[in-house]
Amino acid sequence: MPHYKARMGWMILWYSSFGSAFNEDVGATTLVGEDIAIIN
Repeated sequence: MPHYKARMGWMILWYSSFGSAFNEDVGATTLVGEDIAIIN
């Protein structure tokens, strides 16, 4: 991924929600999966 990021000229920092409860905290997924969609 670093090579692709450099080639595209992206300067933003990358973060991952892997291993955290971020997706559950913001309602992006549930503990049982991603079967519930909420559209704002």
